[in-house]
Amino acid sequence: MIDTDTSTPETEPPVQRQFLLGRIAAAIKRQDWFWVLVEVIVVVLGVVIGFQVTAWGQAQANRAQEEVYLRQLTGDFRETLTEARQAFRRQQDVSQNVASVLRAYRTPERPPLDSLSVWIGASYNFQLATPILGTAQGIIATGDLSLLRNDSLRAALPAYVERSRERRGSIQVSIDLYGAAFARVLGEADALEMAVLRFRPSLVDSLAEQDPTFPFPAGPRRTPFPTTAEDVLSNPDIYSALVTASFMSGALIEYQSEVAADAAEMLRLVERAQGGSE
Repeated sequence: MIDTDTSTPETEPPVQRQFLLGRIAAAIKRQDWFWVLVEVIVVVLGVVIGFQVTAWGQAQANRAQEEVYLRQLTGDFRETLTEARQAFRRQQDVSQNVASVLRAYRTPERPPLDSLSVWIGASYNFQLATPILGTAQGIIATGDLSLLRNDSLRAALPAYVERSRERRGSIQVSIDLYGAAFARVLGEADALEMAVLRFRPSLVDSLAEQDPTFPFPAGPRRTPFPTTAEDVLSNPDIYSALVTASFMSGALIEYQSEVAADAAEMLRLVERAQGGSE
């Protein structure tokens, strides 16, 4: 007869894993103090190593973020320095045009009106370099200033941002006075007539034919408000406005110089930080 016993064979009860703290408890129960000590040491070492690994990982992340910030700061300062130097040179050209008009007031012979129009037209222009502060402001706002290990750079960055803001606010006064001076000249002379004197008649005709919004007709024209060089150079209001423009242009030159010097110094600090020196 075939044995058809289908009963489930007995199995051994599952072996429960003993965790570290469980093993310590068991050792204490057995009063096996040696293994208690061993297990405690294992626990402490695990905690210490865990903290060290975490700290190492955070340090690596901080260094990586610092490198990103330093690269961004380098780009910002270099761009600011380049823009400030270019603006400085352009503003010097503006000041030379203002000086040419002011000198003409005192020359025995009057220069041609078209020369005056070129000088005056070029006098009322200003170049303003605006420091790029995005990265610096972001580092300060997020509290990541502490990631910069270079003490000099860390201390200089907030001061640089504050100086840049104050300098920009101060130069705005000069810009406003500059604009007011230009408005006074426009009120005393036919600005359109003086402007068109800077172009060849053929160019004026071409613009008039191609652009219906151009304020001058093609062909023969008359001057609605005749202006001569003597009219300009004997007008005290125009002279006063040009003197104001001269001072304001000088202030802008000084502004560009300060922006360039400040950006150059900050760039030097960043490059030192990238090199790992204090």
